[in-house]
Amino acid sequence: MLSVLCYPYSMKKEDIDKNLLRGGEYFILSLWIQSQMTDLIIFKDHPRIIKRFTEQPKKIPKTLRDKRMKYWKNDFGFIKKEFLNKFKNSLTTQGIGDIETIYAIRNAIGHSHVSLARNYFLYRPGNRKKLTEFKKAFDIQRPDSDIAKPIVFKFDFSNDEIYLHNFAAIQRMDEIHLKSLAESLGVPHSRIR
Repeated sequence: MLSVLCYPYSMKKEDIDKNLLRGGEYFILSLWIQSQMTDLIIFKDHPRIIKRFTEQPKKIPKTLRDKRMKYWKNDFGFIKKEFLNKFKNSLTTQGIGDIETIYAIRNAIGHSHVSLARNYFLYRPGNRKKLTEFKKAFDIQRPDSDIAKPIVFKFDFSNDEIYLHNFAAIQRMDEIHLKSLAESLGVPHSRIR
């Protein structure tokens, strides 16, 4: 049996493909940022392993390996909270905002309604707390009385302006904030990237 996917009149296949690819890329890069954050938490808690880690690049210290596996069981929200508890005073307001943005978008992508016939994702926060976090991350000022109910957000990563604006948070987090924190701990950033 042959199935044919029909695209709505106003949506081009290229835009649909671009949205899916960029959404997937953003999700994977957010996991990468989470991994770097995890490593920095571990190094902050176990500074004695830094020297072994930097001097023996082919061998991962047992403590680092074991702690990584422990942290892999946790979601981004847990890692974010732990990371901010340890490094909030070392981050700029923009750094904290970038973490919140990455978290909100990652969570939205992971819980979105996805269609192969649309160039956008739809996300509805699961509860009031998630809605509040999401509105804070994106500085949404409109009162609830002015928004459709239930509230549904649209992510169109096929739109270059939207994608590049949000992708900039990933770039800054990696190239500025995490790099600076790694260096302050004596860890070459390239080793945790």
